[in-house]
Amino acid sequence: MAYIGRQSGQIGNYIRCNTITPDGSTTTFALTNVLDNAAVAPGSENNVLCSISGVMQAPSTAFTINNTSIVFSEAPDATDTVDFVLVLGETVSIGTPSDGTVAATQLHSTLDLSSKTVTLPNTSVTNAQLANSSITINGSSVALGGSTTISTIARPTITTSSAVIAPSTDASFSLAGTNFQSVPIVELISSTGAITRASAVTFNNATSLTVTTNLAVGSYFVRVENNDGGAVRSSSAILNVSAAPTWSTAAGSLGTIAAGTTQSFTLLAYDDDSTAVTSYSLQSGSLPGGFTLDGDSSIGTISGTETGSSGTTTYTFTIRATDNESQTTDREFTITVTHGASGGGQFN
Repeated sequence: MAYIGRQSGQIGNYIRCNTITPDGSTTTFALTNVLDNAAVAPGSENNVLCSISGVMQAPSTAFTINNTSIVFSEAPDATDTVDFVLVLGETVSIGTPSDGTVAATQLHSTLDLSSKTVTLPNTSVTNAQLANSSITINGSSVALGGSTTISTIARPTITTSSAVIAPSTDASFSLAGTNFQSVPIVELISSTGAITRASAVTFNNATSLTVTTNLAVGSYFVRVENNDGGAVRSSSAILNVSAAPTWSTAAGSLGTIAAGTTQSFTLLAYDDDSTAVTSYSLQSGSLPGGFTLDGDSSIGTISGTETGSSGTTTYTFTIRATDNESQTTDREFTITVTHGASGGGQFN
């Protein structure tokens, strides 16, 4: 006669295991199905009911499960009788849900996987099963698993090692480097961190800029930022804002000498930091015959024994003072050579 109702031995049934015979020393016994002698794996001792001589055994305390074996904490006595070992229920496979069939209402509202590790097969989730199957990079959509080329920014560099301009006036300097764009932002950064933006920048080419600014005396770092965001700052304070040398020796006549005599004149100029300049040079005009300029120190010296003049002569010449920043200031001087009544030595 046909059976009406849920089939036995399928979902939710229990399994009775074959009789276990204690010997007083063995603690581990194999579990097999009383129906077909197939090995039984309960999965956990909490899925097993075990009675020995009418006493129910406590899972985890009296026994544990190791795959397809029951392991007692103490070997049952040979006189004991294992009444039964029952495995409760079986696991059920519900298969893999079709795409789009599992909604939020089918999920438990308190499902917490934060302490769990979930491993999915490599091909179990495709882009079609994701709500967002692409990401946006630089305004372009890129599919997950796809690829795109991201352009890199060519940062500018600064190769100028030093530049000097005058203070408190609109002054320009040349800035050399690479990867300059038209037209970048140029900033001047003082030793205190104060930033001054250049009032004008001329883009000559990718390796040359002309920068105009108005700054106080001091040393400044230079920062260049292109339109694409690429930027660079000089590794040292390459811009020196400094005043040109100031002459201490008054312009005009250095003195009058008699023809044929030996004489010496000193020249002195200072930098804006009150230190003497580094050199002096003759720019135009001529010194009296026999006189030379020693200008390779902080004090310039014009000296010699006069020769070559035939009458009273005033020599006019221009001397240039140069400081350690290569800034210069010129000044015009004169020396007059006089002769006596006969055209020789001078009477004092």
